[in-house]
Amino acid sequence: MEALNRVCEEIGGQVLAEAGGCSTAIVLVGMIGSGKSTFAKWFAKRGMMLAWEDALIESYHGGVYGYRLDLQMQYLDAMTEVAVYWAGQGMNVVLDSTNHTVARRAKIQARLKAITPGIKLYAIEMPRLPSRQHAEIRNQHDTRGYGEDRWQRVAAEHEAEYEQVDDIEGFDRVWRPVFE
Repeated sequence: MEALNRVCEEIGGQVLAEAGGCSTAIVLVGMIGSGKSTFAKWFAKRGMMLAWEDALIESYHGGVYGYRLDLQMQYLDAMTEVAVYWAGQGMNVVLDSTNHTVARRAKIQARLKAITPGIKLYAIEMPRLPSRQHAEIRNQHDTRGYGEDRWQRVAAEHEAEYEQVDDIEGFDRVWRPVFE
């Protein structure tokens, strides 16, 4: 955790300095248990608004993390619209979700650019480990009421779908933190 906090300070400071007060959205990308929410909370403590898919899922299901695969696109759309709302109000925003496919990221970018022309769009792509390790991290820190077998399945599904952020996707800059 100490290494993750150190990286948040380093990368987060660079992102905020580069944004320079311009309208900014940060799209966090990574597997479950990769540190995205730690980054999101770091930015929130520094005044950025948070579009957090997990909180929206809990809200949708009466305060319980009741993820349903058939609602996957609705969850993503809701998170994107929260981000669009904050950006449209002139606030900087960080989007906390796996955002692990090019299509997901393109949809987010298109909505934000349509509402806030000139917005700076950054991606922070978290390091990838084998899916088994990501599931173990999730299970150690926040099970959300699910067993290890569920997180192993989710991590394996994400790993199979995962598309690395490409420098030509349309982000103004992509950061790839390294934990030592």
